[in-house]
Amino acid sequence: MPTKRRPYSRDEFPFKSTQDAVVVLDAVDHIPAGESSRGTRFRELLGSNVPDSMASLADSLPGADSDGVAWADKLFDSVADGIERYTDAHGVAPSPDLLLAAMQQADSARHDYTNDGIPRSVMDSVGGSDHHAANSINANRALLAIEQLFETAIPFGSYLATDISSNEARLHILSHIAASTHGGYKANDSLNGGLAGKPFASSSRWMKFGGDFSAPQTQKVTSIVDRDGFCVQTDGLVVPPILRGRTIVYINGLVAAEERPNPSGETSPIAGAVTINGTEYSINAKSEPSRGLVTINSISPALPEGSEVVAQAYIDYERAPALTPRVGIEVETFSMYANPNRITTSTTIDFMTQLQRELSIDGQSQALQAVRTQLSMERHFEALRMARRLAKNTSVSHDLDLASRNSALLHWQIWQDFLPALSAVLQIVVEKTADASVEVAYVGRRLASEFLSLPREMFVPSGVRPRPGVYRLGRLFDLIDLYFLPDGENILRSDSAVGEHEMLLIGRGSQPGRSPIVLGDAVPPTLLSLATNADFNSNLGMYSREFTRVNPHYRSAHGAALMTIKGIK
Repeated sequence: MPTKRRPYSRDEFPFKSTQDAVVVLDAVDHIPAGESSRGTRFRELLGSNVPDSMASLADSLPGADSDGVAWADKLFDSVADGIERYTDAHGVAPSPDLLLAAMQQADSARHDYTNDGIPRSVMDSVGGSDHHAANSINANRALLAIEQLFETAIPFGSYLATDISSNEARLHILSHIAASTHGGYKANDSLNGGLAGKPFASSSRWMKFGGDFSAPQTQKVTSIVDRDGFCVQTDGLVVPPILRGRTIVYINGLVAAEERPNPSGETSPIAGAVTINGTEYSINAKSEPSRGLVTINSISPALPEGSEVVAQAYIDYERAPALTPRVGIEVETFSMYANPNRITTSTTIDFMTQLQRELSIDGQSQALQAVRTQLSMERHFEALRMARRLAKNTSVSHDLDLASRNSALLHWQIWQDFLPALSAVLQIVVEKTADASVEVAYVGRRLASEFLSLPREMFVPSGVRPRPGVYRLGRLFDLIDLYFLPDGENILRSDSAVGEHEMLLIGRGSQPGRSPIVLGDAVPPTLLSLATNADFNSNLGMYSREFTRVNPHYRSAHGAALMTIKGIK
């Protein structure tokens, strides 16, 4: 299946660091297939657009390895490989925040600590020139940290840069708000995402008239409008002056009468006629610009029942400057702190040498791989359990009723009816988060088998062969990337006896930090060689400092939903 990349653009992101990350992702796309010197080619494509974090890290690396390959080129090669591996595994390019987190982890890997906990740079390939530093870090560790993060990244998480000294990560949510009560907004209402678009900046105001017009009807132009966009007529509201010569009366959406400006009078006549279904209707109305009033005196002949009569006028801000709407910028800041993880392993020297001699296996490398896999899977399952709890706030069900419908419809036709229900849930998540919709979903064994049996027009397999743990199954309805979640984890309920199976849907924020689950690493998983005892047992330790938690931003935390699909036994 061809990879499906997200259409990132620098203009989507307000911060320079994130914009630079988008440039990196774009450059990787243009590295020719089969390029032998990927790192060198990558740097050439970036030119002067190398992000500060990558440039600083490249400068801190030693000159070249034992084969004469520049460590800086190997850094760029690791970034390119990591991005490609992530894309192959998930069908989309990594988000800019993940790339920034990878750079931060690599930077953390080049630090050691003094006794008072202050980080110091000890990046070299063998140790100091005067003696070997017991805790010196090989330059390769920085590159491994980058590749490791891309390989173990959770596809629905937002990754935050975490300070190595304080263990703190700060999440900044920038919002545009209404700084004044105006139009369809109250003061401090959000203007972001799906909440934007109600009347606010425009001076246009609409009034709705009703009844049979046997007597004159007057409507006020007010700065506040209702959910339908019409001026609220409540007593006590400010009634601003309106512009002369701009008022229009519509009947059933058609222009019926327009104001004839009176430069000096208190009122201006509004007159005209419109033909609807063969009948001509004449309108006699007036506006009072200084008082902000529009009056319809009569409409003849009488309109049919159900006709809609509205008027449009414009606020004169020059005569009422205090009513000019104001937009504010609000930044919510949340602090999160990394917590330590540790695990140890011990092997005897006899066991180590036997593995190496008989199986050509490095026991320490195997232990390292096992621990890294365990840590990454624990984190993934923990994030899924958090998302499962959040999904209770948007929980829906859909009954396919396969048993009774299979005789009348083909199997795939029944599943086609699932698309409207799924689309509705995706829209609910958009409205709740005021941001991006669901992009990934997790299912168990029973639903996975159903989706894999669908025609390729409905479900496109990822090409990943079944394997233990979580992996991407494919893309459903060209809307969401579907992942397999082992039933044994007890995160999703799947009961074939009653025919009910759960599907967990999780959104990915359109901006860094807007996903429902946020993650950060102050210290990436790092292998430590512990003391070898007198019994020649070799001890290793794995240490990391990280956090995985629900997004503290209220709207962002609503980016998950749960669908219970019924009727599948």
